[in-house]
Amino acid sequence: MITQIYAIQTAEEAIKAIEAGADYLGMLPVIGDRVPVAGCGEISDKAMKEIMLSTKGKCIRVALSISNDPEYFMAMAREYRPEIIHLSGTEFHINKEFRNIFKAEFPEIKLLQAVTVGYDRIAVEQAKEYAKWADILILDTLNQELEGVVGASGKEHDRNIDKEIIDSVDIPVIVAGGLDENNVLEIIEKTKPFGVDTMTRTNRIIDGRRTMFKDFDKLRVFCEKAHSAV
Repeated sequence: MITQIYAIQTAEEAIKAIEAGADYLGMLPVIGDRVPVAGCGEISDKAMKEIMLSTKGKCIRVALSISNDPEYFMAMAREYRPEIIHLSGTEFHINKEFRNIFKAEFPEIKLLQAVTVGYDRIAVEQAKEYAKWADILILDTLNQELEGVVGASGKEHDRNIDKEIIDSVDIPVIVAGGLDENNVLEIIEKTKPFGVDTMTRTNRIIDGRRTMFKDFDKLRVFCEKAHSAV
């Protein structure tokens, strides 16, 4: 069972997350003059390069964007050479043409496609289609507060749909959406995923407000529980 941790902000935080048990680290780099999306945890080009340098050979690095421009994902791959590129736009999703173009230039980089899961079965058919071209899927909850963002809500969705998707596709599936140290084992038992992802619920709370920085005590327990699952 792998653990994927979003959204890493600094090289120091990345190393601490690895020490806490993170297998995959997720970052949202901003290249050039692109405007960050408030609340998503996007980081500067400089911070991303520092994280990539400090974590080389220590974990799997995932570069995510909510962009709907296919070229932006190509640009992230060229600039940072992460092990995985995570597609999470609401209008652009993985397809045969993009996979062929991407893999021709980056055969070693895996493509991770987000699937929006709610409380209906639309996601099942979408996941089956994406699975034809993606290397990995991640099942997450639509963020109603941040328009156009899949994830970063801290809210759950129907785990029965997660389980149906996992049973229906032949590629690894990571489960996300409101996971923390208190519910991770229950969700693993119910869905039997390849991995589990956490962000919002394992972030620190300062002065009554949830920050974008990790709570390493929570994160350590989360990883220990996930890794103990069979």
